[in-house]
Amino acid sequence: MSNITANYQRSQLRALPLRGGKSEVTYCYVVRIPGGWEAINHRFREWAVGDFRQQQQETHND
Repeated sequence: MSNITANYQRSQLRALPLRGGKSEVTYCYVVRIPGGWEAINHRFREWAVGDFRQQQQETHND
């Protein structure tokens, strides 16, 4: 099935690496909004992914 025929759309999330020399790589999360990207925190990203997975499970169990 094509993504074009889906009845719902999900926001596009990205993890952008932040360079810090030799230190551990950290990530900045962003979500696509009309006209660009908006920075989000890790908690929002966790919620969005969890919500998507739950809805997928519910759809496949029907």
